[in-house]
Amino acid sequence: MLKPIVTGVDGTQEGAWAGAVAHRLAERIGTQCIIVHAVREVILPPAGAPGLSDEAGIRSSVLQAAHREILEQLRGNVPEASLGSVEVRMGRPARVIQELVAERDAGLVVLGGKHHHVLGRWLGGSTVLHLVRLADVPVLVTTPTAAQIERALVAVDLSEAAKETIAAAERFAALVGAELRFVHVVEEIPFAPEVPSAPSSEELFRAAKAALETDIWPAIGTRDAERVIRRGSVRAVIDRETAEWNAQLVVVGSHGKGWIDRMLLGSVTEGLIRHLPASLLVIPMARSRR
Repeated sequence: MLKPIVTGVDGTQEGAWAGAVAHRLAERIGTQCIIVHAVREVILPPAGAPGLSDEAGIRSSVLQAAHREILEQLRGNVPEASLGSVEVRMGRPARVIQELVAERDAGLVVLGGKHHHVLGRWLGGSTVLHLVRLADVPVLVTTPTAAQIERALVAVDLSEAAKETIAAAERFAALVGAELRFVHVVEEIPFAPEVPSAPSSEELFRAAKAALETDIWPAIGTRDAERVIRRGSVRAVIDRETAEWNAQLVVVGSHGKGWIDRMLLGSVTEGLIRHLPASLLVIPMARSRR
């Protein structure tokens, strides 16, 4: 049997979609779907404070109430028989999910996608962004289009990590029966007067095409998969290709950049998570190369 799928639910409609998608995917590929809901830690007064007689009992009551609420939210989205295995744990959602992935040796995490403004990301972040930074397994961020994945657009760069993205995308596409299109985007180098020898856009394009033909395209094992090269902004090209090709899934690799890079410069992956053009599958780079 394949490794289990862990899905985190949070009482929102997006969480319910994620639970439904994860359950259908687990049924299709013949594996277990583990549903988990995280409750924030209860901050209690110091031991011996007036009115605090049973700390463990208070925590238990909070977990039980959260469990009842999450079951009501999931009814109608996942089969009734699966509700008995829903887990509710206390802690930060990303950490709770990460711990459960390790305990159950899961192979995929499924979460519901939401939109977050920049200030919210900097101050508090989101479970999806935090988990993508932490996870050693692929993370599927769902939208309503994830109900049926027939076309998957895979964005690849010229790094060695692109081969991991390709291999994972092909495995996932084989499981769900999706058609694949691989796209590489050549971005122009911004004009800088102090660098007079900067390569032209045509030189960049030719170099990228040669590198793809030599190092990246040969890693693709799917015979009928399309391979395309585009010019422009990576985000804009992915958005356009997703819409024009009617892809229900975008696959990208996560390079594990430091938090300072992400706060100051952002990243393609974080931009896609914020403004999902379709469901998004994020493939982590092997920890040995982070």
